[in-house]
Amino acid sequence: MNIASWKQTALDLLFPTSCVSCGVLGEVFCVSCKSEIPLSEPACFVCSARKPSGSICDNCRPHAPYLTRVWWAAAYENKHIRNAITQFKYNSNQALAEALADSMVASVKKRAQAHNARIPANAALLAIPLHPRKQRLRGFNQSELLAMRIAKEFSLPLLSAGALTRVKHTDPQAQAGGREKRAANVAGAFAMNQMRASEIKNKTIILVDDIATTASTLNDAARALKEAGAAHVWGLVIAKG
Repeated sequence: MNIASWKQTALDLLFPTSCVSCGVLGEVFCVSCKSEIPLSEPACFVCSARKPSGSICDNCRPHAPYLTRVWWAAAYENKHIRNAITQFKYNSNQALAEALADSMVASVKKRAQAHNARIPANAALLAIPLHPRKQRLRGFNQSELLAMRIAKEFSLPLLSAGALTRVKHTDPQAQAGGREKRAANVAGAFAMNQMRASEIKNKTIILVDDIATTASTLNDAARALKEAGAAHVWGLVIAKG
């Protein structure tokens, strides 16, 4: 056993892994807690009308004009998913990336099997970027960790950081208020790197993020992508808030 292995063994003994939701030892997110997270059925993100495709209704389109559809794995009100996202995003528990991404993968597979809703062949994944100031503070972009896992699972291309940039530092969306205030908070927050516009032109781009409440962040990112030539933009998130 090398020095690195000895160090890891010592850390495991001193700080044994425990489930972020129930505290049971052995796993970062235990099987029992994950089994209590029902996968959401496909629906319009805005009005929640059930739709096999998960696309946004025509009547709801003014609320998210640049997004074709938003898929989410679970409801944020579920205590287990809420605990896991909080630990992952705000307490830097990056070990949760795999389990949370796997819930997104399971949701996509369920949609494909039960509703024949599939990711198109020309799709590419793109993680919602953080503003550089926020990324320095947090130390990592949680959406990138999710997107890496999902891209590997579905053998999809993943656009690297810098294709889309966050040019406006915004207040946290949770503090912004209602739908209109959230939209105003992130309006103009994203810009496409025009040197890389060929990577998205005429393609379906799937934006990966952790939570969406009104989809305002996803929609402004989609705006920048559509203006740069993307054919369609989807959102894929862990939870709907």
